[in-house]
Amino acid sequence: MQSEHSALGLNTEQALLLREQFGFNEVVLQERWWGWKVIARYLGVVPVLMLVAALLSISIETKCEENPVVLLEEEEEGNCTCTEDRDIISFILLILELNLVVWVDFLGERNSNAAMAELKKVSETTSNVMRDGQWTKLPKRELVPGDIVALVLGSTIPADGKIACHVEHSAHGHSGRIKLDCAAITGESMPESKEPGDSVLAGTTVVAGEAEMEIERTGGNSSIGEAQQLVQGVGEKRGALREMLHALALAITLLAAVTCVIIFTVIVVRDRTPIPQAVKLIFVLLVASLPVAMPIVVTTGLAVGAQELLEDEAVVQRLSAIEELAGVDILCSDKTGTLTLGKMSVAEAESVAFGRYNSWDLHLMTLLATRREVTDAIDAAITESSFAQDLTTAIERYEELDFEAFNPETKRASARIRDIQTGNVFRVSKGAPEAISSLPGIGQEAYEISDDLV
Repeated sequence: MQSEHSALGLNTEQALLLREQFGFNEVVLQERWWGWKVIARYLGVVPVLMLVAALLSISIETKCEENPVVLLEEEEEGNCTCTEDRDIISFILLILELNLVVWVDFLGERNSNAAMAELKKVSETTSNVMRDGQWTKLPKRELVPGDIVALVLGSTIPADGKIACHVEHSAHGHSGRIKLDCAAITGESMPESKEPGDSVLAGTTVVAGEAEMEIERTGGNSSIGEAQQLVQGVGEKRGALREMLHALALAITLLAAVTCVIIFTVIVVRDRTPIPQAVKLIFVLLVASLPVAMPIVVTTGLAVGAQELLEDEAVVQRLSAIEELAGVDILCSDKTGTLTLGKMSVAEAESVAFGRYNSWDLHLMTLLATRREVTDAIDAAITESSFAQDLTTAIERYEELDFEAFNPETKRASARIRDIQTGNVFRVSKGAPEAISSLPGIGQEAYEISDDLV
């Protein structure tokens, strides 16, 4: 069925059936049941000590001394009263504090993760897919085996598949020959050339050429999906800040424990305090010396930081990533899009035409040298510009005979165009100023002007 309809892609009904069979093109995170996360927090060092102190306060009765001390105040004899009872108030307060520590920490982290999940949906990437005989942009998670996806410069392969063999005879204008940057998957630093029929892996990036691919494996069945599942199996490590705070909490606990042992020895041996009451007192002192609110403070601080990043549409994968980013002294980036909006735009006010041409001619020729149906980042910026909308009628008199996609080696893209009214055929190119200026017929004046502008 897939080969039979490969030239025109799948229709909506076929895509729905395949999605039911293979699922979405994504790796589902294996989240632990929320109950286990809560239980893990109750089993921490501080919560366990708080629980022991609470149980001791309710189980050990307060004993009266055999010889109560008589207090004299303002020369009047006072009486010392003593009641044997269990410390219910301390028990209630400790249990409330214990639950407050656990649930505030858990709910803060859960709310932050929910907000991050919503942002990921908003920032989800799309692919140009042939669906119902027409090119359309769909989220990558909705792709299914058998879909035909257009690959242009800068595109990331959304799933495992192969270069479609029909592209050389396609009316869509793709050459079918591309170069892929596979460093992230295979570790190979040099781009790999791919031709019709060759396999391509999800996660690789197109660095030259244009083609169409037929998807074969999606989600967890793809190469990158299998790698993600292996990573999930390792589990999430605590961040550097949490490791440091955990070590600090253990150090404080150890120091407090040593101090409490000394106090226990003194009050039992010297003051002859009953051992049950001494144990109860020691645990109260131990709990008072522990950093009880530290988990709440850390989680709240990270949640506030994640919320501020979410407002700037920054995708935070996990709260611990904020801790690690805060410790970065130097950030090295090889792509400007990493540190900017990642979206190109045309500065029409800076468009300069020279010779016998004006800005209208410049914009028209730019649009003719641009693919308008399935676009890369540069072509998308041009087709979405205001002058592209103004030239919608003017461009109808021109027919595109063939199109050569942008090549990083030549640093230009070109198209062979025919004027329908006159029958004249000409070639128009766009690209880096130094590449265009080196073409035959470009005068020294044009080279100097373009060099000054750049």
